[in-house]
Amino acid sequence: MEQQQWQGDPATVGTNPYYDDLAFTSDLLDYISNNYCIDTSRMLATGFSNGGGFVGTLACDPTLSQRFSTFSVNSGAEYTNTTGTCNPTSVLTNTIVQPICSPSRSNLPMIEFHGDTDGTIPYTGGARRGYCLPTVPHWVTDWATRDGLSASNITTSLASGKVTKYEFGASQG
Repeated sequence: MEQQQWQGDPATVGTNPYYDDLAFTSDLLDYISNNYCIDTSRMLATGFSNGGGFVGTLACDPTLSQRFSTFSVNSGAEYTNTTGTCNPTSVLTNTIVQPICSPSRSNLPMIEFHGDTDGTIPYTGGARRGYCLPTVPHWVTDWATRDGLSASNITTSLASGKVTKYEFGASQG
């Protein structure tokens, strides 16, 4: 059976036992590092949309969060395991796969890019496909606090006001 989604998408929940993209990723990293000359301390996980959501799932995993040096999400589908009532500004930012996001370290570099007019994965979050998506500011603030940084940030307007940059931990390098 051909799989159309990354683990962490609502389509991978419940009845389909074939999704184990976390194990696939671990096996792939083992194979690449054993067969090619790479610097395993400088591997980056990056993804767009559903792949971006999977990057969040990798970052929350206690084992795989240690194997990547940096995580980059672009328009990530960051589904939480919250169903029913959805409050996107305060929902627990876990994943469908992990009831508690448990990265192995508190200095996990994370960058997130997201358009505020994204018609598929809304910047403002909300209910989607039976699950709750957090707002992008809530999701990145939770990552900052998970990393031991303050929930406050430096906000900079760029590109004549068309881009807003939220930077956490800048004072700490």
